[in-house]
Order: sequence, then C-alpha cells, then structure tokens
Amino acid sequence: LAAFSGAVKLDDWDQYMKEIQNAETCLDNRIEQFEKREERERKNQLQTNKTRNACLNALGVPDPRYDRKRILRDKGGLVTSCCDWIRPQQENLSFFDWLGDPAQNILWITGKAGKGKTMLMCDLIQWLEETSHNKPLFYFFCEIWKTQTTDYSATAIRGLIYAIVSENEQLTQLTDPFLYLLRI
Repeated sequence: LAAFSGAVKLDDWDQYMKEIQNAETCLDNRIEQFEKREERERKNQLQTNKTRNACLNALGVPDPRYDRKRILRDKGGLVTSCCDWIRPQQENLSFFDWLGDPAQNILWITGKAGKGKTMLMCDLIQWLEETSHNKPLFYFFCEIWKTQTTDYSATAIRGLIYAIVSENEQLTQLTDPFLYLLRI
C-alpha cells in the first residue's frame, strides 16, 4: 500500500493545499477588484444622475412624457380614428413626405385654442413611438396657461432640452457647465 500511494502521490496534500490557497487568494483579489470597479461605476452613475436631475430641475419645465399622460387623462384619452387623416396614407402625401425627409426634422402645429392640436399631437406621438423602431422622438407641449413667463419660445426650447437630456444621460456632461444659465 505504501508503494501504491507513492506511485500516485496520494500523500502530497501539502502541495494540493498550497494550490487551493493560491487559487483562493487569486479569486479573493479578483472579487475585490470587481467590487471596487462596481463601486466606482455606482458612484459615477449617482453623480451623473445628480447632475442630470440638477440640469432637468434648472430648466424649470415639466417632463413632456408626463405632460402627455396628464393631458390624455384629463381630456379622456384619444378618440379612436379621429386623427387617422394625418397619418401617412396615399391621400396625405405632404405628411408622408415630411416623415420620410431627413432634412425635415420639425413638425410645428399652430392654431387657435380648442381646435384639437394637442390631441392630434398626442395621437401622432403615440403612432410615431409605435412605428419609429426606437428612433429618438422629442416633443414638448406649449400650454400657455401653465407658463409663468411670456417667453414661450424659451420655454419650448427648455422643454426640448429636457426631453433630449432625459433620453440621453451622456448629454448631461455637455449641459453641466451651463447650469447657471438654465436658471435664468
């Protein structure tokens, strides 16, 4: 039996123990590195969120996505098929052309109060979100009764900045140096 144990080295437990301890030390070091990196990333994310929230708050406008939900709730939702006439169809080539032209990036709807512009836009936004295949879509509702200023164009621009920054947190880095201007 002693000859057999020497042949297959069953009694070399010290070497096996050293290898296990080395592997354990290596694993502990890697776990520690991973935890440190994860902690750094979490801190960076918190800072980014803090900066992003400061930027969004400094703009002084509501989140357009929540505005749309509120509008739909307050007005009783969309009426089925009432806005079908504007969507791309053979009869509506001008909208279809606008939608397909990369140089035409803005759709501006104007008109007198109470004519259905807001609900039309809510319907179009919903349709574009469903059909745009994850392309960014930015919008803002200019509701005069909500603004405390007469500078509606600045409010609209602030709203669009809000929508863009809230979609892409990396843009926060670009707006951070201008936070003091956003408060003006």
